Amino acid sequence: QMAIIPLSILVSFLHSIAQSRLKVYAMATRKDEIIDDSHDDDYFFPLIHLPSDDDNHQSSDYLLEASKQVNRALETSGFLLIKSEILLPLELQQQALAIATEILNDKTNDKVICHPTDPKRYIMMESPSSLGNIGKEKEELLGRYCSSLETVKRQVLKCIALGLGLPKDYFVDLHQTNNSVLRLLHYPKRIQRQHNDKNGVVKEKAVEHNSEDIIRCKAHSDYGSVTLLLTDGVPGLQALVGRTWKCVPHVEGSLVVNIGSLLSDWTNGKLLATLHRVAEVNDDSRPRTSLAFFADPDPEAAASLKSTTASRGKDNGSQPKMTVAEYIQWRSGGTTNVRSGVAFDHEEKSRVEKSAST
Repeated sequence: QMAIIPLSILVSFLHSIAQSRLKVYAMATRKDEIIDDSHDDDYFFPLIHLPSDDDNHQSSDYLLEASKQVNRALETSGFLLIKSEILLPLELQQQALAIATEILNDKTNDKVICHPTDPKRYIMMESPSSLGNIGKEKEELLGRYCSSLETVKRQVLKCIALGLGLPKDYFVDLHQTNNSVLRLLHYPKRIQRQHNDKNGVVKEKAVEHNSEDIIRCKAHSDYGSVTLLLTDGVPGLQALVGRTWKCVPHVEGSLVVNIGSLLSDWTNGKLLATLHRVAEVNDDSRPRTSLAFFADPDPEAAASLKSTTASRGKDNGSQPKMTVAEYIQWRSGGTTNVRSGVAFDHEEKSRVEKSAST
């Protein structure tokens, strides 16, 4: 004999099923909003929509999901792309790129430095006034751009902390002095030469080169905590994933994010300070402009956090005891503009040599 189920229980049961399905759908929708997989290589370099404290529509679940995706990328390839129209509007990015290109192409600006080995020109912006006589309006715009990046930096640090199971402000509290610098970079077009074709028409032809000539910036890893990179879309940035150089894609309106060896060391290598370089891709020798924002912890903070939960209670012993300021000076080979080059440890140098042989 078939049992009769009271109508109230049946309605309650059906309602609970509907609610669980809605919850699953909502979670999937949030994940789709966080991760944009419409670009190539999204597995290696995902595009993540960065949560903002100013967006009241984003829940704590959204922040936690974004944190997981940020850390997953930093644990696998060491690179990701982030986007936030609230924190860093596209128009501000475009204006900053235009000003940077103008400054770096100004041959009369004695603040611009020609790199001794790489074919590039750069200038370190520790404050807008350090760029030479560029005018008040441009100084103010670059100041706004850097201020926006400081906000983005804090959000990225919050995501990293949450992804490691730490309090949200764990790393933010170690970055109270805005110990950051913006490097404006310009890679000029490779020199062309003219030749006559069989019909006597003068044409340009790229200068012949060997494999070393197409490297615009030699392989290196960064050495601070977080790097936020804006590019003009000309390809060239490559990350060493495994033993393969992979091109980091460009998505308009987004920033490329990677971390330095100091933050990687703080996590005992759980998060990767990935080797990267700039190279000509498919003989694309167009000029290239980028703005690299290097964020470092407070200068007097300890470079080793072995006693904290961030390092999982283990000391990998890779670096001597020193302050952040001492670490940066040691790792970069100098201070501010006077630097001897990239200081590799033994393991990193070995990886560079192996990648060159493949």
